[in-house]
Amino acid sequence: MKIIGGSYGLGGSAWLSSDKKLVVEGARGASFTADQITAMNASSSTTSKVGIGSVLIGILVLGGGGFYLFGILGLIAGLFLTFVGSRYTETAQQVQITFEDLSSLTLSCTRQGVKRLFAFWGGDEAVSSSKSGAKDWVIVAFVFGLTGLAIYWLGFN
Repeated sequence: MKIIGGSYGLGGSAWLSSDKKLVVEGARGASFTADQITAMNASSSTTSKVGIGSVLIGILVLGGGGFYLFGILGLIAGLFLTFVGSRYTETAQQVQITFEDLSSLTLSCTRQGVKRLFAFWGGDEAVSSSKSGAKDWVIVAFVFGLTGLAIYWLGFN
């Protein structure tokens, strides 16, 4: 788990050791038992991005294929599908931990890391699930584009 804020700096890592302690190695080091944790909160943030590689491939395949098959309307439809299909979301989970000595720690974790931290502390895991399926549009559009090109080629050759 990566340290992204708190009393231990902006970098470093933390992990759960085999002797049931949360080990922190940041700007300063420490280790804590579950009893030394006074509060733990989890949150998630979602960001929407555009995949530049998907845009370039989509412009070439969908835009070019659409223009070749259907002229200017095919180009416009291909570009539209490219920009719609190249958007994707990333979800990041953060855990804020407060200790008995009033020091705090903010970690960036995977969903499994959040579950392990809450199980270590003895609390309930409270992170909502979020799945990203935006890249599926690019794959579907790419397959349809290639299928259309294959049908066109087979039909005219």
